[in-house]
Amino acid sequence: MQKYVIALYIRLSLEDYKYDSMSIENQHLALNEFVSSMPESANAEVLEFIDNGYSGTNFERPKVQELIEMVRANKIDCIIVKDFSRFGRNSIETGYFIERVFPLFHTRFISINDDFDSDQHKGDTGGMDVAFKYLISEYYSWDMSIKTKSAKYAKMQRGEYQSKVSPSVVPTAMSSQFPIWKITSWNSFSCFPCRIFS
Repeated sequence: MQKYVIALYIRLSLEDYKYDSMSIENQHLALNEFVSSMPESANAEVLEFIDNGYSGTNFERPKVQELIEMVRANKIDCIIVKDFSRFGRNSIETGYFIERVFPLFHTRFISINDDFDSDQHKGDTGGMDVAFKYLISEYYSWDMSIKTKSAKYAKMQRGEYQSKVSPSVVPTAMSSQFPIWKITSWNSFSCFPCRIFS
């Protein structure tokens, strides 16, 4: 008899470091606590997939790609995430996997905080509740992106410090009257290049 395989997917983006409830440790604890309460967990193999420092706005993440490949190879029976936003913040792609790909390969999908279990929604997509949760996750990323860009633009307009990482550059050759610059290293302690030769 083949073992029941449960995949725990954990993702933490750079912005999520601010919130302790989103930490990898907290997601790990919540997912393992949920798995231990499942009747299927008695003889199950539990795998963990962790993408640390990746945005949820796209699916170009190494561990989520590995997870999807295992689903397509029929090696995963159930995927568990803390909430929809951990799996993805793009409503179209997230919906595509949850509503099309996973059912095609008979993979159960559970989102703990969203109280979603695909086994309870056979034949439908979870309705408007699920659709709104996708959209809220996507809107959060879009809103954060706009706010970050506008804050950086305002700082730039005021001539304020932009980054703690700046390049060290040296001229490598002369092209007509202008030197061609080459980045030699990154200085993380200065907001100006270490040394510029003219």
